[in-house]
Amino acid sequence: MRARPLLFATAVLVACSDSSVGPRQLIDRPIEANANHLTTWTPEILPVLPGHDVGEVEDINDSRLSVGWSRTFNGTQMPVRWSAGGTASLLTMPGTADGGNAVAINNGGQIVGWTRSSGVNTPARLGANPALLMPGFRGTAKDINSSGAVVGYIHLSPSSGTTWPIHWSASGSPSFLKLPAGYFEAVATGISDDGTITGWAHYYDDSDTIIYVDYRAVMWSSPSATPVFLGPSSVTAAPWVTMSPDGVIMIAADQGSTGFSESYAPPYDVMLGSTPSIVTRARNARDRMVGHNPATNLARTRRSGTTINLVQPPGAVASSATGVNSCGSVVGYFRTTTAINAPLPVRWERDGVCDAP
Repeated sequence: MRARPLLFATAVLVACSDSSVGPRQLIDRPIEANANHLTTWTPEILPVLPGHDVGEVEDINDSRLSVGWSRTFNGTQMPVRWSAGGTASLLTMPGTADGGNAVAINNGGQIVGWTRSSGVNTPARLGANPALLMPGFRGTAKDINSSGAVVGYIHLSPSSGTTWPIHWSASGSPSFLKLPAGYFEAVATGISDDGTITGWAHYYDDSDTIIYVDYRAVMWSSPSATPVFLGPSSVTAAPWVTMSPDGVIMIAADQGSTGFSESYAPPYDVMLGSTPSIVTRARNARDRMVGHNPATNLARTRRSGTTINLVQPPGAVASSATGVNSCGSVVGYFRTTTAINAPLPVRWERDGVCDAP
């Protein structure tokens, strides 16, 4: 087993209720004087839980609270919240859950993801007022907006791999989202503060001698709306589809031999090139995009057309940024080995300023 750095010793293994989290609180830093100000980001390696080896940060809010997961190399994932100071805490899970992942956090400190019980992953709220969102169904919650509305997906039966997109109201009532005509499954990946939902849908046809596969980014204007297609087709795998709180959608589609193409929305048809400089994983409302370089697999950020490489943690051979808050604090993971099952959590902090509106 790989020795764990001493830096990880600051983790605290306690149940985290999030009861101290208040309303939205922007980081107390000056706003940058120039929208194109080229600042630097300093990487801070975050701790995993005691006895664990690997982990990943999934999201960050404006109070610099971050969420994600931690585990041993071959063990069960556990949901984690990192404080603004970088301390890791085990999140409270509902019922008899013995594992999980915290996927998203809003500015009110509400956290969603999934928890595992008897080997089954179920969409859930974590931390304060933990609850299963869809008892008896496999799946996960993928995003939560400022009002507490949640989106994600479930599997329609215990043995089925087919996914169906779901919207949960702030009170927890589920709605089954519509699929595009002819498509057999979909996933809801994001919800904006105005309730617009985005995700992807999958079409598969093997009735002829040629198997036809198509993945498309889709948008629902409300839980009852008919979905509309966005951006290009992705012929090899589900596209990255992300939405910022103000409703801007980014789509990165893997088109096989022609590489990645990326659309920046609205109007969803501004192509950023067949080999974009960044595969976007998240965006804040100030047009700060974060993700990774598809050629080097290293974390990057882009704003106002300018792409900046994030400083890599010592020994990093791969990294990706997965979340960004309004100020421009970035979270994600890095790896010091090519093994994909060995990520480590990291937060990149600005050099003392916040993104200008």
